[in-house]
Amino acid sequence: MAFRSASEKVLDAVVAIESRPADSFVAKNVPKAREHSKPGDFEGENPFAGTPYEDVFQNLRRQPPQQRTPPRGAGGIGSGVIIHKTGFILTNNHVVAGAAKVIVRLHDGREFEALDILTDHKTDLAVLRIKDDSDFPSAKLGNSDKVEIGDWVLALGQPFGLESTVTAGIISAKHRGIGPPSCE
Repeated sequence: MAFRSASEKVLDAVVAIESRPADSFVAKNVPKAREHSKPGDFEGENPFAGTPYEDVFQNLRRQPPQQRTPPRGAGGIGSGVIIHKTGFILTNNHVVAGAAKVIVRLHDGREFEALDILTDHKTDLAVLRIKDDSDFPSAKLGNSDKVEIGDWVLALGQPFGLESTVTAGIISAKHRGIGPPSCE
């Protein structure tokens, strides 16, 4: 019952993300991306302000348009989670890296083009932003410092285009480095 309850609270905030070449996809109700925003600027809002995550995302950088042109015919799919009611989405850098256009499909079927794409390839994290006149369903970020080896965890997502997947696992380690070990 605990897994079901947790899934019901979060699944509406899980989104599908499609990374597409510029001219290969026409989405419904998709607003245009802002072309002249400043690096790291989410219109003055910081969804991580006052949380333990405020410093985690300090290295995120906006993807310049010239770096967002994938090879002809390239594209991909992945998932993410809305982490703030104003449309901030946490996903992986590898899901959006090189995309000319990023389309986000909500659990209810609505589609939006990501207006802001901030990435950090070193941590494989990305934060996207979508906009609408109403609030989005969002998931609350937990505190990873409180997780211990042996704790149960759930992973919710839409991998490989499969909708509303839920799987369980166990924390097997903490404080591991990110990426391959250094050869120095």
